[in-house]
Amino acid sequence: MYRIKDKNGETPLDLIPPGDEKLRALFRKTQAQNSVSRDDIADDDDDDDDEGSGSGSDDD
Repeated sequence: MYRIKDKNGETPLDLIPPGDEKLRALFRKTQAQNSVSRDDIADDDDDDDDEGSGSGSDDD
């Protein structure tokens, strides 16, 4: 995972005071979301213009 570091090698999470648990949790959540590859997310193909599932059951 790519992390932004300053010239001292510190990440933004390193600079948050240890007692600020809400902000630390927000940073950890964002890091986790950014670590998920876009290839791991299923494509539901909602952009199809055809109606129905294509199974033929809608033809009745």
